[in-house]
Order: sequence, then C-alpha cells, then structure tokens
Amino acid sequence: MKKYAIQNAQLKSAYSDAESKYATMVNAAKSLQTEIAKQTQEIKFRDLAIKRLEAQMKSNSQTFTDSTQVLETMLNDKAQQETSLRQQLSNLQKATSELTQLNAEIEARSVAVQRHIQTIQESSEAKINDAMLTVAAARIAGAIKTNKHRAAKERLTATIASEKQKADSDRQELQQKSQAEASGLIKQIEQLQHGQLTLRQEHQTAAANSNQAQASLQAQLANANRRFKAETIRYANALANVQMLEAEKLSNQLEIQRLEEKMKAITGIHSESEIKESTQREQIQALQIKLGEVQKNKAAVDQELVLQCTPNH
Repeated sequence: MKKYAIQNAQLKSAYSDAESKYATMVNAAKSLQTEIAKQTQEIKFRDLAIKRLEAQMKSNSQTFTDSTQVLETMLNDKAQQETSLRQQLSNLQKATSELTQLNAEIEARSVAVQRHIQTIQESSEAKINDAMLTVAAARIAGAIKTNKHRAAKERLTATIASEKQKADSDRQELQQKSQAEASGLIKQIEQLQHGQLTLRQEHQTAAANSNQAQASLQAQLANANRRFKAETIRYANALANVQMLEAEKLSNQLEIQRLEEKMKAITGIHSESEIKESTQREQIQALQIKLGEVQKNKAAVDQELVLQCTPNH
C-alpha cells in the first residue's frame, strides 16, 4: 500500500511538473508572439514613415529641380537683360557722340551764317553807298557841266532822293531776309539743343534703370543662390534620414528573422513538449488505471482482513 501511495504521489508530481512546463512554454510563446506583433507593427510604422519620407524626398527633389530651372531661367534672363542694356548703352553712347558732332557742326554753321550775314550786310551797305555816291557824283557832275537850268538840278535832286530811298528799301529788305534766315537757324539750333538735352536725359534715365535692374538681378540671384543652398542642405539631410531609416529597417528585418527563427524553435519545442505531454498523459492514465486496480485490490484485501479478524460467535 505504501508503495502504491509513493507511486501515486510521484505520478501526480510528474503530471504537475508537466502541466507547469507546458503552461510556461505557452506563456513564453504568447509573449514571443506579442513581441513579434509589436515589432511587426513598429516596422510597419517605420515603413510608412520611410514611404512618406521617400515621397517628401521626391517632392523635395522636384522642388530642387524646379528651383534649379528657375535659377537657370533667371540667369538666362539676366544675361539677356545685360546684353540688352549693353546694347542700349552702346546706342546711347553712339547717339551722344553723333549729337555732340552735330552740335559742333551746328555751332560752326551758326558762326559761319552769322559771319555770312554780317558780310552780306556790310557788302550790301558798301555797294549801295558806293552806287549811290557814284550815281550822285555822276549826275551832279553832269548837272554841273551842263548846268542848263534849275529844273534839271531839281530833277537830279529828286533822282538822288529816289535812288537813296530805293537803296534804303533794298537794304531793309536784305536785312529782313538776313534776320529771317538767322531766326530760322537759331530756331534749328534751339531744337537741336533741346534734342541733345532730351537724349542726355534719356541716357541718364537708361543708365539709372540699368543700374537698378542690375541691382535687382543681383538681389534675385543672391536669393536664388540662398534658396539653392537651402534646398541642397535639405535634400542632403533628407537623404541622410532615408539612409538611416533604411539601415534601421534592415536591422528590424534581421531582428524579425531572428525572432521568427526563435519562434520556430519554440514552436518545435512546443510540439515536442505536446508529444511528451501526450505520452505522459497516456502514462498517467495507465498509472491511474493501475492505481485504481491496486486500490480495488487493496479494498478487497482490507475486507478480507476484516473478515478474518472478526471473531466467530
């Protein structure tokens, strides 16, 4: 009986140990599954973050490309504007040179015209005076020589007065023509001087606009360079972040592989444990059956002992 009790206790202890080990393995498997699910979720989140970062990188790359194209366009526009401004400046310098030359020609022509007018006036007055004196002297001499009568002298006086009046009229007409021609030349000179002043003002305005446009283009170029550098730095940082996340992704994949291998190993141990447990259960059931038979035999023996120990009356 004592032997059966010891065997029964050993069987119960072995069964309890087997159940404890089974529960421990189940808990470990559940914990590992939870950890794997957690790691998988984190990897999904990181993959999503990597995809978002890749999309952002594509957007940044497009922005970088657009900024580069804008910068190239601005540089081309600046070069074209500088070429146009240089051409305008060359045209203005050429126009200024032509205007200076024309002004010198006008001044020389004005001086020549004034000298010509003065010469004409002096020559006309001298010719008129000489003609008048010659005619008058001739007529006076003729009158003196002939000295025919008083009427002839009066006619001579009237003729001299008429010739003098005619000479004065011719001189006034010549002076009016000369003054009109001089006024026309002076007006042309004033117009040319006004044109020269206008060209100078246009030249100054164009030079100021050129300086302002050049300053504006330089400011735009500086801003574009700053944006280009900022985009380059942002692109480099994004690329470094992507490389870091890809390295972390690879590490996570390796960790998942390691956990999966560990899970497979634990699953194999769990299967082996289930086989052992099944065998142990069968053994326990066999032992329980055997224990039942032993207990039944023990009860029969006890009853037999009781019958034998009972006195006969």
